[in-house]
Amino acid sequence: MKKTFSLPALLLLASLPLTATATDLYWEAGADGLFSDTAAWTPGNTVPGTSDTAINASEYTVTINADWGMQNIKSANITADEATAARFLQTSGAVTVSNWFHLGEDSGSIGIYEITGGTLDANASVTDSAVRIGGNGLGILKISGEGTIVNIAPDSDGWGNAFRIGNGGGMYSGGEGWVIQEGGTVNAGRVLIGQDSGGQGSYSLSGGTLNSSGDAYVGGYNGTGTFTITGGTFSGKKLHVSHEGGTGTFSMSNGEVSLSSWFIVGHKTGTSGGTGTATISGGIFNANYQSAVGNELGTGTLNITGGTLNAASYLCIGRQGGTGTINITGGAINQNGGAFVLGGDTITGNSSGTAHHSAGTLNSMVDIKIGADNSTNKGIYNLSGSGEIHMTNGWLSLGNKGSEGVLNMTGGSFSYDASLAAGTSRISIGDGKKKDGATYTEGTINQSGGTFTATGVDTNIGGNG
Repeated sequence: MKKTFSLPALLLLASLPLTATATDLYWEAGADGLFSDTAAWTPGNTVPGTSDTAINASEYTVTINADWGMQNIKSANITADEATAARFLQTSGAVTVSNWFHLGEDSGSIGIYEITGGTLDANASVTDSAVRIGGNGLGILKISGEGTIVNIAPDSDGWGNAFRIGNGGGMYSGGEGWVIQEGGTVNAGRVLIGQDSGGQGSYSLSGGTLNSSGDAYVGGYNGTGTFTITGGTFSGKKLHVSHEGGTGTFSMSNGEVSLSSWFIVGHKTGTSGGTGTATISGGIFNANYQSAVGNELGTGTLNITGGTLNAASYLCIGRQGGTGTINITGGAINQNGGAFVLGGDTITGNSSGTAHHSAGTLNSMVDIKIGADNSTNKGIYNLSGSGEIHMTNGWLSLGNKGSEGVLNMTGGSFSYDASLAAGTSRISIGDGKKKDGATYTEGTINQSGGTFTATGVDTNIGGNG
């Protein structure tokens, strides 16, 4: 991919205690070569060691195939495209970086680090943006090879030593960062993809494993981030697709995702708007905690076109004043715990959730709430085409606690067989009270097509449920 820049560039490697002052050593071989070539480095014809910074400001590739400890990696070489960028290529060995690991740090630069074998440890002993892929320029980290391991502060969930991919704000006018993982294992703490104003970041996972022990943010604080999974495995804590005014995009067509905490698409607090979009077209997505699409005044869209989403707890479309939309045109959602909610929360109100379901299946073992928890919340479910809803337990509730809930059926099918229920089975249409005691009955089913079947299920219309 071609990209035009204007200022010079450096590519640096490092690993040393923070109290030491690094010596800058430059690659001056005038050709590709091995990192271990003493004659290639100036000043002093000395290979960079644990008290040095290795700088490649050339158009050549420096290959690392043995164990080395260094201090910093930066990038600022002048070039018109990636093919002539300064590059480090690690094919084997163990490289340890205890201080800064920066690619594309300076304006107009391209910095590349490619690892096809061995181990890279960037354990971020500093606490201020220690690992940064793209500062003011373009940074590229490529990971491939069976058995390759990259460790980036895997035991930390802090902001200062996070894995930053595409960074803006402050001293950075807007960097662009790419991580391309085709194999191997990446162990990280907090992951930031497209962070702060002007920052643009992308993570492409097509093979191997990404483990994040901390929170992952895609598009945060007015940055723009993209996380694409076409294969491999992502195991993480919390995944935010858009956070605090950022724009985030997540897409998954294959592979597997497992989260131990929140899955949030579109998040906003205060006056900072956030817009997030997530699309699952294949693979398996395991949301093992709560999920929110359009959270805390944010705007979120979740598209299910294939694959499987397993929700172990609440899946809320439009939460705490947020606006959420879910489009189901294929695949399956298995709602195994919590509840499936359109427009709900008990704190702020003004939540709006809309579902457009024309194909694929929603299988629910728990409540489905269309409008819930507050008189200012609203939920709308549009069922059409060949879309299917299957309930085996819990309540189908429209207009819970004074909210407005509408089910529009122009096609598709809804079925609820109470013989499969483990607990109370009920359909409630307008079933709530506002906290001040005023009763509301704003639940509606409009059916002009499709089939609605409920066997052995209690039905409550206009009650206080």
